[in-house]
Amino acid sequence: ATLTRFDAARRRTRVSGKMWGQLARTGADGGRRVLTVEAEPFESVYIPAGAGDGADAAIDLEADFDDEMGSGGEIDVGECVAQHFYLHVEDGALEELAEWVGSGLEADGTVVYDSTG
Repeated sequence: ATLTRFDAARRRTRVSGKMWGQLARTGADGGRRVLTVEAEPFESVYIPAGAGDGADAAIDLEADFDDEMGSGGEIDVGECVAQHFYLHVEDGALEELAEWVGSGLEADGTVVYDSTG
């Protein structure tokens, strides 16, 4: 992931990159299906903690950021990637898996953040 301070006046920081991952599912029939996500781009915009409380008129609370940084200016990049992975899967791939496997899907596995890719 890449972190970029792109709006110094409003102190916004962009986290962007590409994610890879796999989601394994076991169907009601006992069959196992694996969904692979390869090089899927993601992007989130962060502002300093407290900047989105409405006191800063320069920040549009609906469009200018996705989340606030931690109290010390920290960004949990692993959590950011995990959220994007979940949203990507939820947006369509999970529906496709449900068509293959049917009802009774159970998730197996763990989300792992790997910054070496």
